[in-house]
Amino acid sequence: MAGEGVACDTVNGLWPSLAGTLRGASVTPLSAAAPATAVDNPALYELLALVDAVRLGRARERTRARQLLRGRIMPAASDGVEGRRR
Repeated sequence: MAGEGVACDTVNGLWPSLAGTLRGASVTPLSAAAPATAVDNPALYELLALVDAVRLGRARERTRARQLLRGRIMPAASDGVEGRRR
């Protein structure tokens, strides 16, 4: 989300990983397999990071993450208006 106008350190948490090199507060992933699967799949990693921002972020980060998720999941319906459908 750093390139989207939201600081990436706003959600202070990391998925637990034996191969990880960073230290910080542990965040329980949506699925136990998510961290290992997302390592080799950048698109999945981005989606899961956005979901974590919705789950754990502050109001501004949650709002922006919802917008970004909507744009990736339903690109035709993403016109920047919350709750509006085409």
